Amino acid sequence: ISSKPSINYSTFVGVTIENLTNFSIPKWLTEKLLCSEIKPSQNLLDFQTYILLETGYPFEFYDLEQLKKIIKTDDFKLTLKPATKNTILTANNNLNYKLDPSILVVEANNYPLSIAGIIPNKDVPYTPETKSLLIEASIFNSKKIRQQSRILGLRTDRSARYEKGLNNSSFIEALIRLVSLLKILNPELVCKIHTTSQVLQPKLSKILLKYET
Repeated sequence: ISSKPSINYSTFVGVTIENLTNFSIPKWLTEKLLCSEIKPSQNLLDFQTYILLETGYPFEFYDLEQLKKIIKTDDFKLTLKPATKNTILTANNNLNYKLDPSILVVEANNYPLSIAGIIPNKDVPYTPETKSLLIEASIFNSKKIRQQSRILGLRTDRSARYEKGLNNSSFIEALIRLVSLLKILNPELVCKIHTTSQVLQPKLSKILLKYET
């Protein structure tokens, strides 16, 4: 991971999920979304949405096999770095965004997967035929995401979460929870950690409180 990591992110994790065969959504999960006045999509988006509601952490999904086809290799490295000047990225909202070094991108072997913390590339979304996933689990700096959203004139549910500020106190637990949800109907699921990077956070000072005062 590059580009002043302590400023741009606190946690950056990539996890691969393989052997997805059953895309059914548990009835209880669908009911919980409905109770939250969210219309279920009846696809993998429902898992993303539910874990966001339950934990507050946004996770991004990419089609792993499609990514491998595009970069023409099974071996890839995830990086977080400033975009190359005049890069054009077509996002999954079908709009083109002209990027410059003020915008961070998540890349796999120099292929832009997403505008970091905001929106993924149109060419690597999961579909009903997706059998394997790359899950990006990150906590980005709220100021940086707010700045990028303003420059691009683009705000998403994911970026809105980062703008409010997230800490990593329950982050790994949330990721494990997400994988366990996917595994409910996919008992042969294969999960592997692909990338991990975490910036050491300063220890908070302890404050002693006395009931009398």
